[in-house]
Amino acid sequence: MKEKIILIGGGGHCRSCIDVLEREGRFTIAGIVDVPEKKEHNTLGYPVIGTDADFAKLIKIPPNVLIALGQIKSPLRRMELYDDLIQMGAHFPDRT
Repeated sequence: MKEKIILIGGGGHCRSCIDVLEREGRFTIAGIVDVPEKKEHNTLGYPVIGTDADFAKLIKIPPNVLIALGQIKSPLRRMELYDDLIQMGAHFPDRT
């Protein structure tokens, strides 16, 4: 049985990450975390299952996460997300 993973960010870079994850076949994508305005949407058929406010609850379902934020001017938001998610017990899978 494949491990589940949640993608953080639902834009263009997320689509690229989905493509890689589907081709690799190692994980089942459990859903996407995005901004509140997109909560009822989906990306390439995968549902937006929550927002940043839902992290603590969502990462317990599958603890595996991938930050899929793309075009931002600074890496600071990704770095903050990483630190916050690690503190909540999220797991960033290694490439094997």
